[in-house]
Amino acid sequence: MMLSKSRFEELKKLWQRKKTSRKGAEGTHVSIFQIPRGMNDLASVYRRGGRPKKLRGDDFLQELARLALEWGDQRIAKCARALLELGIVIVDKQKHRFSEKRGPHLGSPEQDAQEAIVLKRQVDAHAVNKVQALLKRHRSLSVREASAEIAADLGLEAASFEAAAQRVRNAFKARMGKQTRG
Repeated sequence: MMLSKSRFEELKKLWQRKKTSRKGAEGTHVSIFQIPRGMNDLASVYRRGGRPKKLRGDDFLQELARLALEWGDQRIAKCARALLELGIVIVDKQKHRFSEKRGPHLGSPEQDAQEAIVLKRQVDAHAVNKVQALLKRHRSLSVREASAEIAADLGLEAASFEAAAQRVRNAFKARMGKQTRG
């Protein structure tokens, strides 16, 4: 059985919808870190990718100071002081700039990279399991068709739908190769 052009386009649209809705709901894959007690409300504001490149420490600290004075709110002033005390913002030649310091609740870049690899492997393993189940239910499907179905259903992260389907197919072939060799 061959994947028809209309079915392919239908799966491609499903993949785009799922990928877009997943990004809207959770950003992209989020680094796994422990949320300190009492900060759950901030987790929904957190976006992966780190600090925006255009954000300047000097401007940020100045705006916090302005808001603290405008609102007369000590919490905002404490925030500005905390940034300085923790070494997140440092004084550099009469200006304030962000340091490269990372918090204890967030892993190192190496840990983040390792977690991303582990997460990708887990997603791929899940996709392969779904392909195997689909092939058992519909014996007339090819691995290519089943991979496309699952890539679309999962909204798998990839540059294109074709790349997502190929990623699933490659993971499937890798697992089947390992199973037959030993």
